[in-house]
Amino acid sequence: MTALHKNLLTTLLCMLFCINAMALDFRVFFDWVADYFEVLNGSWGKVGEVEFTTTTSTTSIPSTTVKDNWRLIEARETGNHSLCEAIESSRLSDLCFTDLALKSNNTHYCTRIKDGMKKDGCFRDLALKLSNDVYCTLIEDADIKGGCLDETPSKVCLSCRG
Repeated sequence: MTALHKNLLTTLLCMLFCINAMALDFRVFFDWVADYFEVLNGSWGKVGEVEFTTTTSTTSIPSTTVKDNWRLIEARETGNHSLCEAIESSRLSDLCFTDLALKSNNTHYCTRIKDGMKKDGCFRDLALKLSNDVYCTLIEDADIKGGCLDETPSKVCLSCRG
């Protein structure tokens, strides 16, 4: 194991403890780690970056990644949906809208999710949380919709079942 890998491992472990102590979502942390490894593999360019210096090397992370993560955290704390809209990463934006939907019990935020599977998952999670199978009817994928209708404790939408 190289010194860079040891330093990275130590940093990641420290971050895990900090995230746990601050009760932050681990999904944000692991998204950041995935982005970090993309940087190490040279997947990003050199425009608009923030530098993080370790004892053995300097690694650059695009400032948009940092901004997106902070917008996600702030949106979770404040419930401000405009912060989700400002997130450039579709993965983090979808996560942000999912969190707002579940926090506010509002399907409108699910409709803002770009990824179809994540959107369907948002509707399913709301249906289960609110025990209302009407939300299952908003799901496009037939398998997920069927599972949602089967799993939802309340059977409000009897006409939804085939």
